[in-house]
Amino acid sequence: MAKSSNLISLGWARVSTDKKEDRKEQTLDQQIDALSTYGVPTENIYSDKMSGTISLKKSEQWAALSERALDPKQKIEIVLVSWSRLSRDFYDFLAAVNQYTTNGCVFTVIGEPRYQKYAPKDAMESFQLAMEAFGAQDYRERISKATKESLHYKKHVLGIRLGRPEKLTLEDCAEINRLAQLEDYTNPRLIAEGITAQRLAAIPEGLDDPERERAEKHAAVSRPIVYRYLALTGLTEADFMFIDLLKEQHGDDCEAIAKDLTAARIAAIPEEIADDEEAYPKALKASTVLRSSIYRYLTKEAAHA
Repeated sequence: MAKSSNLISLGWARVSTDKKEDRKEQTLDQQIDALSTYGVPTENIYSDKMSGTISLKKSEQWAALSERALDPKQKIEIVLVSWSRLSRDFYDFLAAVNQYTTNGCVFTVIGEPRYQKYAPKDAMESFQLAMEAFGAQDYRERISKATKESLHYKKHVLGIRLGRPEKLTLEDCAEINRLAQLEDYTNPRLIAEGITAQRLAAIPEGLDDPERERAEKHAAVSRPIVYRYLALTGLTEADFMFIDLLKEQHGDDCEAIAKDLTAARIAAIPEEIADDEEAYPKALKASTVLRSSIYRYLTKEAAHA
């Protein structure tokens, strides 16, 4: 395909680290072959393996392409096999296109006649681009929804237990509340020992040695578990107000309330933290609300009613 004599073509290829998403896209070699066939020189092709939900700013390969693309002395064409190779996040997608087209770059999507040496010229073209970006994000959200539905099916239909063994049951929480009112159990360590003793006593007779060993291991309750429970795991006044609203919808279903409150706290994570690979996992962990925390709060509210 003929190029403008003063236009330098830079190719970008990306494959996802998400296995389910990866099955629906071209391999890295296929993308590079397509870029080469289009006419991008081998030395001008940049590639990476990263999830489409991760900001391009995290990629060293994209940083190298970006350094050349933003050189004011050169006119650059950024070539992709599809818009989704740029990003599957709506805002990251639009921000990237806007940044480079504002600096004089154009985009070409191989096999897309509408997007050959493309840069938005008016509101209609910007709208068309937004629709492409939304389609990419919508695809990612469908994958996420399918994953959640699969986990729900395994847990509630097949009865497969997911995640780590549950540390505290609602019965344990009720017993902790009772023991915490007694003078002999003012220390969380003593409460943990008391709960552990009760759970050990409840292990049925007749288990073989390996089964009994596993049961005894799962019966143990540590002091930190009790301490975190008593501390309500960082619930705020705003959380309490939201819990009261959720209670109208879910009644006393502590697990449902905890899930909805966790989702609300995750949604409130600032965008700058969501884009930080180190800070985001910590924010997710801090946003998680335990069912036992909801139970303790509702129990206290009922006692003061």
